[in-house]
Amino acid sequence: MDLKVTVQSIAGGVAKSLKLYADDQLLKEWTRPPYTVSVSAEKLKRATLLRATALDEEDKEFSDIKFLKGDSRFMSSVEVNLVELNVSVFDKEGRLAKGLKKEDFEAFEDGQPQEIGAFEYAESLPISFGLVIDGSGSMKDAMPPSTRPRASSSRRSWARRTRAS
Repeated sequence: MDLKVTVQSIAGGVAKSLKLYADDQLLKEWTRPPYTVSVSAEKLKRATLLRATALDEEDKEFSDIKFLKGDSRFMSSVEVNLVELNVSVFDKEGRLAKGLKKEDFEAFEDGQPQEIGAFEYAESLPISFGLVIDGSGSMKDAMPPSTRPRASSSRRSWARRTRAS
């Protein structure tokens, strides 16, 4: 069975090493992507969990665990040392606020201030969206005439862009 591990930004840094374990047994260690490994189905069948551990450039450790089976899949409590909060900030005109710094934010847990350990400003993130227009005969009377040409124009524009890619 082929396994692939993906690593997102680590507190604004980069992973310098990554290790993948099945229970306590090291399956593979990498120093750069792609993070893929072939593991026997029998080995995974016996394992209770998979753990990926990454080290950043400052040797800080970041781990993620995937429970595979058994009662240990269900936990009553977990100690969390880092929580990622994704936020969007808009100005009075509804535009995205730019140039924000770590000092511009405060984080609280149960009313108590918390340290912001890392801050990463991301302006150009990938986005996915879908547009569905029902132009079938059943919608003919419900769709105002002014939107019919727009839908047709959108289809032509989309077709041109997809052919160009």
